[in-house]
Amino acid sequence: MRKISMTLAMAGLFACNQGSTQPAPQQAANGKPASSADEGRLPGDQVVATWDGGKLTYDELREKAAADLSKARVEYLKKAHQIEEQTLEGYVTQQIVEAAAKEKGVDEQTYIKSMIPEAEVSDEEVQEFYEQNKARIPGGLEGSADRIRGFLEAQQQRAGMQKAIEKIQEQANLKLDLPGPDLPKASFELAGRPSKGPDDAKVTIVEFSDFQCPFCARATEPVYQILEKYPEDVQVYFLHFPLTSIHPEAKPAAIASECAHQQDKFWPMHDKMFENQQSLTRENYTTWASEIGLDLEKFKACLDDEKVAERVDADMAMGEKAGVGGTPSFFINGVQHQGIPSPAVIEGYVGG
Repeated sequence: MRKISMTLAMAGLFACNQGSTQPAPQQAANGKPASSADEGRLPGDQVVATWDGGKLTYDELREKAAADLSKARVEYLKKAHQIEEQTLEGYVTQQIVEAAAKEKGVDEQTYIKSMIPEAEVSDEEVQEFYEQNKARIPGGLEGSADRIRGFLEAQQQRAGMQKAIEKIQEQANLKLDLPGPDLPKASFELAGRPSKGPDDAKVTIVEFSDFQCPFCARATEPVYQILEKYPEDVQVYFLHFPLTSIHPEAKPAAIASECAHQQDKFWPMHDKMFENQQSLTRENYTTWASEIGLDLEKFKACLDDEKVAERVDADMAMGEKAGVGGTPSFFINGVQHQGIPSPAVIEGYVGG
């Protein structure tokens, strides 16, 4: 049973729902459309374009658009499930409210309002809100106190309404058991890639990252928190996705980290780079290599090894095929996750 969302998806009762951001694209391992339900609307051999000396079939077109088609398919599945969830919860809760209101001899809105305490906002709360937000509030406290009080009262009412709906659902023993969609999964070649965690872990996280990306640096702490909390259940792989058009040092840094990986010191170099993100230079890579105990002659030779650069390019190609458009991007058991995962997110996978 999923946790009830409490989005108040009850048409006509006090509030409207706001849609959520959809996840980034996912891609089937073979580069084809991600689901048999998305096989295309034309015969694969139908010619859709011709020009002097060439032609393009529908299958060829769909192969070239595979990543975007996969993204569209996943967005559809997610959005459809969200609509189903909201409709299910809204309809069932509406039935519960109608029955309870009828028993009390009142209409639904009166019944709901009876369960919501009156909003009470003190002068101290108005003052505190103003002090915290005065840079964005013109006119001073005196000119804005009434608006602030009204805003805080509305917040209290929304919170009270949500608690009321939760109580109604709990009293009615509401359980929603709508399965989530079977999302397409990406497949990656992970042999030899830097990783932390046991090979038989229940949860595999694949991270595509860029050493010059500030958002990637912020992802290191939650990733380590996950590994600390679930040392036996989670394995994290680090793959490179250097955005060279905006981060010119990203690929050299990725190569340097792979050179450290050849000497089993990828993660110490990983930490050095993210801790010193504004100082990514070849000279510093060598300094950090010395600090973490690498063989410097091997390390320096590795920095110019074309095979190492090809390894970084291979990671990039896997990311592009999977629909990665930015960094950091995370895949949990093959399905791309929106944002940076947290221990709370992984709990659902481990518990399952």
